[in-house]
Amino acid sequence: MIGMVAEGISLAIRKAFGSAVGISHEELPQDLKGPYFFILPLMALEEPHPCARSLYQYSFDVHYFPLQGLHKNKDMLAVAEKLRDVLRVIQLSDGPVRGINLQYEIIDNVLHFLVTYKIFVTERM
Repeated sequence: MIGMVAEGISLAIRKAFGSAVGISHEELPQDLKGPYFFILPLMALEEPHPCARSLYQYSFDVHYFPLQGLHKNKDMLAVAEKLRDVLRVIQLSDGPVRGINLQYEIIDNVLHFLVTYKIFVTERM
C-alpha cells in the first residue's frame, strides 16, 4: 500500500512539474544536478478498527533539490507553495486521498516537504 501512495505522489508531481524534473522513490542518482524530487517514506502506522477495518497512516518527506544558482531559496519556496496544492489530494487506484499535516522546511539547501496520508482499508475475510 505504501508503494501505491508513493506512486500517487510521483504522478501528482509529474503532472504539476512536467517531465523535465527528475523524480525517484528508490535512490538518488550519483550525479544529481537538479531540479529533482526524491520521495522518502518516513513512517507507516496501522490502527485496527471495528468491523474488520484498519486505518493506515503513511508519512513522507518529499525532498526537492533545486538547480544550482543564485535564486535557490526563491525557487524552493515557490516549489513548496505549489507542492502544498499538488499533494493536498492525490489519486490512487481506489480514488482520491487527502494529505494532512502538510509542512515544509529548508535544510542544507534542500526543501523537505512533509505530508501524511490516512487510508481506511477493509480487511478481506
